[in-house]
Parts: sequence; C-alpha cells; structure tokens
Amino acid sequence: MHRDHAGCTDLPLVGVDFGMSVAMRSPPINLSFCSFSSGFMDVRVEQPNILLCASGVRIFTHKNTIYAPNGLPDNQPKILVHQRMVVKDGVWLETMKTLLARNWLVVAEIDDYPADTGLKKNNSKWANSMGWQGYSCCHAAQTSTEALANELLKYNPEVGVFENQLFQLPEFVWRTDENVRVFYGALNRQEDWKSLMPSLNQVAKKHNRIQFIVVHDEEFFQALETENKVFYGTAEYAKYLKLMSACDVMLLPLKDTKFKRCKSDIKFVEAAAAGLAVIASPTVYAGTIEDGRTGMIARSIKDWPAMLEQLVLDNSLRKKLGQAAQEYVCENRLLSQHINSRIDWYYSLWERRDELTDGLIQRFPELQP
Repeated sequence: MHRDHAGCTDLPLVGVDFGMSVAMRSPPINLSFCSFSSGFMDVRVEQPNILLCASGVRIFTHKNTIYAPNGLPDNQPKILVHQRMVVKDGVWLETMKTLLARNWLVVAEIDDYPADTGLKKNNSKWANSMGWQGYSCCHAAQTSTEALANELLKYNPEVGVFENQLFQLPEFVWRTDENVRVFYGALNRQEDWKSLMPSLNQVAKKHNRIQFIVVHDEEFFQALETENKVFYGTAEYAKYLKLMSACDVMLLPLKDTKFKRCKSDIKFVEAAAAGLAVIASPTVYAGTIEDGRTGMIARSIKDWPAMLEQLVLDNSLRKKLGQAAQEYVCENRLLSQHINSRIDWYYSLWERRDELTDGLIQRFPELQP
C-alpha cells in the first residue's frame, strides 16, 4: 500500500527562491532569542529562526539565560525574545531595568497556556512566579493561537499571533505492504484517548489490516488489544515526521479544556502535509479542518470507530482526504508564506518602542529610570 504525495520537495535554506520576498531590509534586526524550553521546539523556535536568519535577521540564541549582546550599532533594532516566560518579580524587574537602559525591546514568546501544564500535577513553578504579570512586564508578547492571544491581551495590549506553520513537506516514504497504518504520536494526552480506546480496539479486532504506529505514548500502545502494532519511544522531530509519513491515517483526539483550547493545530498540519487522512476532535481542529474534505471531525465517541472503519475500507476516501489536506498546507501553511509578517511586526515594534516603553512604565512605574 502506498500513497501519492504531490510536490514533495525540500525547502531550501539559503541563496534560493523561498517563494517569498527575501530582500534584505535595512537596518537589520538584531534578535536575541532566549529559550527556556528547547525540547520539541522545532516548529515554534528552530525553524522560524532559520528563515528569519535567511531573511536578514541577525539571530543570537541562548538557552536558559537572558542575554543581550553588547556593541551593536545604535541605529539597528535590538529585540530580545524571552521564550516560555516564567519569571520572579524582583529578579525580572531588575533585568528589565537593565535591558531598558541598554535600549533593548523585550518580547515574551509563549505557545501553551502557561498557568496550566495540562497535567494533573501542580504547576509550582508558575505559582511561585510573577504569573501573568510577567507577560505584562515586557513590551509585547507573541503566541501561536488566537485563543492564547486573547488571554495575553488581558495583561499586555501588544500581542502578535503567528500560527505554527510547516517548514517543508515531509519526506515521501514508499511502501509495499497492505496494512492500513494508523498513526498516534503525542505526549501527555492520556485523558484525550482513554474513553476512545474500547471502540478503537473493536475496530482493530474486526480489521486485521489495521497496523497502529505509536510514538511517545507507551500507555496508548499497551492499551491497544492487537498484535499488529509497533511502538517507538520519544523521537526527534525528523524521525517523528518520517514515521508519520509512512502511515495512512492520523488520530487527533483532544478534550475540550481551557488549556487545550489554546493549543495549536500543528499536528493536523504535519499529517496533512504528508497526505494522511485525519480523524480529529472539534477542539482546536474544527477551526482548520474542513469536515469531509480535508479531514474528518469526530464530535462524539461513536464517531471515532465509525470514521476509522470507513477509512480502513475506503481507499479512495483516504486518498481524497489526504490530497485535499496536502493541497491546503501547500497553499496556506508553509512557513515561508508567513515569515515576512513576523519580520514586519518586529520592525513595527521597534518603530513604536518609545510608545511601548511608556506603556510598560505605566504598568510598572518602578521601571522608571
């Protein structure tokens, strides 16, 4: 069994047409990217930084520390991006005073609802921090979803929304087996799939052609009552994409909680780019998937087994959904199509830095020099 992938070409990095304007702008932006959660950040951090760099942004990357380089020309924009901001008030206020004195503009970057880890354990790090006030004690914030932006806007009037996009279409994997491969790969999502497992097992027992490919979640793997399954532990992003690309169907269950409503639709985008037929919960994904054309939205527990069985039996439907989804990604969700809007926003922030600094000092008068 194999699937056709249309237009699967790698996105070049430098010196080649990106499908966008990459004319270098003057003066160049100096961007110090300070990462405090570097794991599984390929889509949100590493790949955008590659294209920002290729577009003329000078990037300095640092892990687990705030660092603003010295000796940069006065006329060049200097923007510090603080990724996954969780800060303590006394320390952060002193840091902000120093950065303001050195004419740095500070942006908080967040891609998950920060007041909740999404797990059952207590988020003590957040409880002992400035909390949401940390996102107020900076010039601006940037995030990946409108839902999360609406939360940030309660604390900071300047919020940029940059959806997670795909850097390039994944590698095509040629297959000759007759299995229908069903992919599941996620971290910390047990509460999303447990209620579905009995019905998924019923379909698996009925159709021995179904082979489950599971990445990350060993509990999901162990709960599958079939011998036709393969488990891969925590995988680097490139391997994760390759394993997914060798499959036919993607399962994207997601419960309706405040934390999860703020999550990104990137898992659908990744699967769609590989031409998979996707079954997804309405939470997050109903805003992207065109039900019945680019994927299937399961609005009840009963929908999951029915839709999975339909996709197992109907090869043409799988192909039709996968191709429409891939076309959607090619036309709308490649990072190269969106990187200029991020650069424009950074220039806009710099041009308005005096106004933004005045607003910051109004929120935190103790920052007054």
